[in-house]
Amino acid sequence: MVALTENIDAQNLIKELKQKIDDFLGFAPIGIYQAGNDGRFIMANPEMAWMLGYESPSQLINQMKDMASQMFDTIESAEKFFFHLFEAEQVRDFRCKLKKKNGGTFWSNSYAKRAFKKDGRPDGFYGFVMDISRTVRIEEALYDANAQLLRIATLDGLTQIPNRRKFDDYLNSEWRRNTRDCRPISLIMCDIDFFKPYNDHYGHQGGDETLRQVAQCIASNCRRPADLAARYGGEEFAVVLPDTVVDGALIVAENLRASVKSLKIPHEYSKVNSFVTVSVGVSTAIPNHKDSPKTLIEIADTALYQAKKLGRDRVFAKT
Repeated sequence: MVALTENIDAQNLIKELKQKIDDFLGFAPIGIYQAGNDGRFIMANPEMAWMLGYESPSQLINQMKDMASQMFDTIESAEKFFFHLFEAEQVRDFRCKLKKKNGGTFWSNSYAKRAFKKDGRPDGFYGFVMDISRTVRIEEALYDANAQLLRIATLDGLTQIPNRRKFDDYLNSEWRRNTRDCRPISLIMCDIDFFKPYNDHYGHQGGDETLRQVAQCIASNCRRPADLAARYGGEEFAVVLPDTVVDGALIVAENLRASVKSLKIPHEYSKVNSFVTVSVGVSTAIPNHKDSPKTLIEIADTALYQAKKLGRDRVFAKT
């Protein structure tokens, strides 16, 4: 009689523990599951089923025959997941898209660990899944906002081309890169001729509009993705030409000089032409660790001064 009573008590305890586990699994706000060696669900809580678009855990278990092809959005994600699981025996912080029953997807973060029997044989695996779609949306929004702020911070407000800050950063990075590769880098500095009398005569609004037109014209002459046109300051602009020898830089410089002139912006107070023109200085160097980008700027400035001294509306190169 005592043995029977103890057996009943043990059964009641097991039943009570099972009910607590079921309550826990049902209440958990994350997906919890157990899978066999064949990649099929053995157990899943309601949240796991709902995340994957199934009405109940039993429906998920009965209808999902293969996790790899039915649960993961891509074969690559499934292969990576199971590679980590079988090589390291566990998966931590595995972020990927999972696929719902209806074909929709959501971002998830998964943890999983292999299970073994007492004799050491594999006994499937278990894990849990969190729906992080909202987190990913927030991250993407923050990334876009930061990218927009960075763009604003490195863009000249008036001309809408890169500003001096962007120019400095870009020239420094390209100088370092070309130093490693032992490749030439060229710099073009150009200045709108007689801009002060232009501003005095046409007013600041007219001057601003001319700066915008000239800036866009100069930027349009930067054909390669690596070329950068920037407003250097006032009516002065700069163009960075990575991996460019002096002959190539002279072609770009002459093209942009002619392009600005072809805009035919009236300039009654210019001493060289009836339209707005620019003077252009070009410098080229093969960067090294001893020199700095400042050297390239100084040489380009000297070349620009020479272009002005020789009559303006012209290109002068100095290497």
